[in-house]
Amino acid sequence: MLKIIAFLQKIFYIYPRIMPGGLVSMEKILFTVNNDVSISVADLVLIVLIVVVFAVICFSIVRKFAKSKKVGIFLSYSHSNELEMSKVKKIVSSANDYEIYDFDSISVGQDIQMEIKRMIDISKLFIVLFDEHYVKSSYCSMELEAIISSGKPVIPVIKSNECALELPAEISKLKYLIISDDASWEKVFEESLHKQVKLISQADKLN
Repeated sequence: MLKIIAFLQKIFYIYPRIMPGGLVSMEKILFTVNNDVSISVADLVLIVLIVVVFAVICFSIVRKFAKSKKVGIFLSYSHSNELEMSKVKKIVSSANDYEIYDFDSISVGQDIQMEIKRMIDISKLFIVLFDEHYVKSSYCSMELEAIISSGKPVIPVIKSNECALELPAEISKLKYLIISDDASWEKVFEESLHKQVKLISQADKLN
């Protein structure tokens, strides 16, 4: 181990001094180091393993940091609307800048209410799909109450104009999107989504 430490010390000591002349090959570094430090093949293998482990750790940290930069989007809907929400989720999933949270994000054995609260807390934007089942569901009502209390942006999506009559006062004042039989609503939804995310990103930069 002392040989390995001495070997690494030599690399970090020599490398900055032979760098000014341009990029230096590893062979030149090893040749220079081996003049002073005798190291076995087993030690070299161990050094390579240490470097690989260090690289993996750095990659994991960078990946985790990049993931945290994604905009969290919470999808709130009744299970009777899974077909319509699957279309919404497909559009949201098409971009890598979003982290999607919904009921399916909860693992078996986890506390449902605590997980929903946690996901709502970390989300920056909410997409709520309203229909007659949603407004009558006690679970959906609790979700919506937490969403409204968060004060964060909401994109309301409804299945028909009749559903608009049952929207809560805090949501009814927002411009909503109606899911139509054709695919025209998908383009409008995608544009609205990107616009909201852009506004959120701009606000985050100011903060």
